[in-house]
Amino acid sequence: MSRRVSPAEGFHLDLLGPLISEQPVTDISAGTLLFSQGEEADRFFVLLEGRVKLYTASPSGAENIMQVFGPGDFFGLPAMLSLKSYPVNGEAVAASRLIVMHRTVVLEWLRATPDQVPHLLALLGRRYERMLDSLAAFKVLSPRARLCRYLLEAAAEAGPLPDAGPVSFALPLPAHMIGGRIGLAPENVSRAFRWLGSHGVSVSQGVVKAADVAVVRQMAGQ
Repeated sequence: MSRRVSPAEGFHLDLLGPLISEQPVTDISAGTLLFSQGEEADRFFVLLEGRVKLYTASPSGAENIMQVFGPGDFFGLPAMLSLKSYPVNGEAVAASRLIVMHRTVVLEWLRATPDQVPHLLALLGRRYERMLDSLAAFKVLSPRARLCRYLLEAAAEAGPLPDAGPVSFALPLPAHMIGGRIGLAPENVSRAFRWLGSHGVSVSQGVVKAADVAVVRQMAGQ
């Protein structure tokens, strides 16, 4: 199912706003595979609602989730511009609404607005650096600290965090996918959640409640 989106709907990427204006919007269900690793990279995607994960899979089927995108994010553009194929898989983890931009449309836009190329490259560079920083930060942490760091990021995404006191927020990923995002086996994630339960953090039906966010920060090493 698709329709069109207008600038009035509040898409906030100033650089790409003119490019996506009046483009078709597509609704997809959770579990929809947008592209596979090795597939020709001829599209990029702007996410308006929902969640999409980028991941690789081992021969045994274990997933390594590289990034999870939410409303206002875009993905697939670096692969489309500089690679022949997608280096990862892209799959919706929730019902989502997105814009699909094809290579020909993007290249025409770049040719028509060459002054935007340096800004676009700078934007992609900043996003890549943030992703590398996030992956590196998780790798040096203990399993418990990784989970705490992930929960803090999820809480901050939901809204401004207080310095201390109780917080409540919805997990952006199903609990069984969190391990793939932070590099932990499912059983280690379960043990870390049980440990957090003794420190005032509970999870029920995808909603996290922490008695004191300052304690979570301390456990995350922040």
